[in-house]
Amino acid sequence: MKTYLGIIKLVSLFVFLPLFLWVAVLSKTGKQYKEYRKLSITQADMPVRSTSLQLPAEKILSGEAFVGELDAMSSREGFTIVNYIPSFLKSEAGVSLYSAKLQAKGRFIPLLKLVHFLEEKEGMRLSSLSFLRRNENEDVVTLEMELIQLVKDEEGRR
Repeated sequence: MKTYLGIIKLVSLFVFLPLFLWVAVLSKTGKQYKEYRKLSITQADMPVRSTSLQLPAEKILSGEAFVGELDAMSSREGFTIVNYIPSFLKSEAGVSLYSAKLQAKGRFIPLLKLVHFLEEKEGMRLSSLSFLRRNENEDVVTLEMELIQLVKDEEGRR
């Protein structure tokens, strides 16, 4: 009887355990691999299109008009701009990348309005965003964000 019990355990170990593992874990991986292979084949058949990127020629982040808009909004909404540092990052293939670090302090809702204004502004994007509050009892929140903008170079417009 003991030999039959040992044989049953051995058969279940070598037959039923791999079947259980295939059904529980590996079958979904197999299906996903098949889908990946189908997608890679269809991707290879698709033609490559060149997209023309429409970039502005003016530097919004370092312009006085933008800084004036920020100042007007800060006085209207009741927050203060502590620090604003525009900088040039990189230029390649007729395109330049500009960045600006902005730090503002005030109440949370006016700072959210500032974030919304900057998100809606055409020609630039938010790169990073963080809200900090030093003390839980204070209403003052510090907003730190980084803005980026791609601009056509002077040579690229000729």
